[in-house]
This record gives sequence, structure tokens and C-alpha cells, in this order.
Amino acid sequence: MSAPATTPVAISLFGNLQVAVHGNIVDNFRLNKSRALLAYLLVAGAKPHLRTALAALLWPGYTDASARMSLRQARTDLRNLLAPFDLLHTTHHHVELRTDPTRLWCDVQEVQRLLASWQHHAYHPLRDCAQCRTQVQQALALVKGELLANLVVTDSPAFDAWLQGQRRCVAEQEAAALAALIALTTRVGNVRPALTTLIGRSAELAELHEKIAHPTYRCLTLVGPGG
Repeated sequence: MSAPATTPVAISLFGNLQVAVHGNIVDNFRLNKSRALLAYLLVAGAKPHLRTALAALLWPGYTDASARMSLRQARTDLRNLLAPFDLLHTTHHHVELRTDPTRLWCDVQEVQRLLASWQHHAYHPLRDCAQCRTQVQQALALVKGELLANLVVTDSPAFDAWLQGQRRCVAEQEAAALAALIALTTRVGNVRPALTTLIGRSAELAELHEKIAHPTYRCLTLVGPGG
């Protein structure tokens, strides 16, 4: 699913990194590494990150003072962008981007949420749950390109290695989800694939699929006029 209209900040990391505030695209970054810092804080998880670790990740080979100064500049970039929404929190030692879903939506985080919901659902095989199939389809639809495709070289081997690892992880998750969906193209239970689209019957079809897959139901009879 796309970003809810009520969420003020929407950030896309698949394909080109894009930030929208109240539906308007913004690109007020003074530094390319501000984009890299934002992406890292989003993908690495909503938790406090040591300033020293972030400085070492993005500014290797710099003196400690220079790396700290560069991190402060990048942090100021993000603060200016996100200040109205109280999402960036810093202490003397840590930096944290709090991903409040009422204020911030990110495509990568949404994909992870949808796939996790499928993987931890009681009806784990996709054939047993129409809701899970829908979630996987929504997740695949959000993967619209390579992760951070427009992020230019950061001159940090450690960050570039981290990014390549994230890209491989996304590719593996996408392949697994796609394979699970392809396996459904033959048959779900004893219900043959529809030859034409059934408009307005998605809820009924979902209920039918789940009952067929459930061990309690041995036989189902559909009654009513055709069409």
C-alpha cells in the first residue's frame, strides 16, 4: 500500500530516494551524506545509534573532530527537514530517528511490516490465507527499484558495503515472496483459477479460500443465482 494521505512525511528508498512532506517533494539536503544518514537511520531500525559509530561509518579516515563536525552538519540537515514532526532525537552520545507511523511512512519499513505479518501469521502458507497473499502482493508492489539507486558514491567503503548487503537482503526477500505467489498460479485448494474477474467479490473469495484450506470444513456448498 502507498503512504496514507494522513501521514505528513513519506519517504521512498526503493529506486530514487524521495522525501515528501504533506504530499510535496522536498530536497533540502545540503550534503549527499545527509541522505545516506537518513537512509541508514530508517533501514537500521528505530533505536539510538552512537554518534561515534555513525561518524566512523560515514566519514572514515577523517580526524575525530572533522568527522564529528560533518555528522553535526548532516544532523542539522535532517533536523531542518523533520523538525516540525519531532522525529529526530539526539543526545550527547546518540542519534535516533523515531519512526512514529502516525507521522512518518517509509516504503522499506512498510515492506518489512507486510512480509513479517505474512511470515508470522497462523496460516503461514499463502494458499491458506487470502489476507497474507494480499499483503505479499502489496509488499512486492512497493519494491519499485534498487534500494537507494540514486545515492551517489559516499567515499565510505563501510557504508557502501552495508548498502550492498541491504540490497542483497531485499532481493532475497523479494525472490522468496515472488516464488510463493507463483506457486499459487496452479490451484488454491480445490478452487480453480478464475477465467474472468469477479468484481466486488474479493471478500467472499477470501472467505471461501480460507474455509477450503481449514481442516474443519470437509465440504462447502455455494447456493444462489449464477452470475
